[in-house]
Amino acid sequence: IQRLVQSPSISRCVNLSLAHNDVRAVGASRLAESEFLRGLTRLSLAGNLCFGGTGVQALLRSPTWTQLRSLDLSNCNLGDHGAK
Repeated sequence: IQRLVQSPSISRCVNLSLAHNDVRAVGASRLAESEFLRGLTRLSLAGNLCFGGTGVQALLRSPTWTQLRSLDLSNCNLGDHGAK
């Protein structure tokens, strides 16, 4: 995740799928903070089971994703805390 979010070439990406890639809370936070993902409109993190409420909060509070229209968190085992 670290290399991905620091790459200027990712700035052209509008649809990103990292489904079933063992993305954890730290990775989710790095995605949410990346200046290069400003144009992202769709993000799939489906099936990342070790993500938790902390990761979800980081994603939902991202100041850079003003264009994001679709966020897939299906099968992420978020539990009650993550769903709130």
